[in-house]
Amino acid sequence: MGRLSAILFLSALFAGASAFGQTVDIDVRPYLIERPNVPFPETQLRNGVTSAKVVLEVLIDSKGKLTVLRVAESPHEDFTQMALRFASSARFTPALKKGSPVDAEFKWPLILRSH
Repeated sequence: MGRLSAILFLSALFAGASAFGQTVDIDVRPYLIERPNVPFPETQLRNGVTSAKVVLEVLIDSKGKLTVLRVAESPHEDFTQMALRFASSARFTPALKKGSPVDAEFKWPLILRSH
């Protein structure tokens, strides 16, 4: 069974000053500290598909817990479900503003690849 390799474009995700059209005023970006393994969709592997991009709009709260607010982009429901399973188990350090943890919303582009 294929496994997930999610290239987390953290610089693209967190370095941009804008998320959902609003300024994200943070001093320290969230950092992924727990990367779960999620199986790549077997039906997609059988069809010869080995990668896909899914963009999630997420909230990372002041404790580092991620909540998916919306799926902004996905080529297929199989990849949507894969990304949601990955996101539901991922853990982050919180964003910091003036040294204190804060809630922050971001667009999170995930590149999903089979191994």
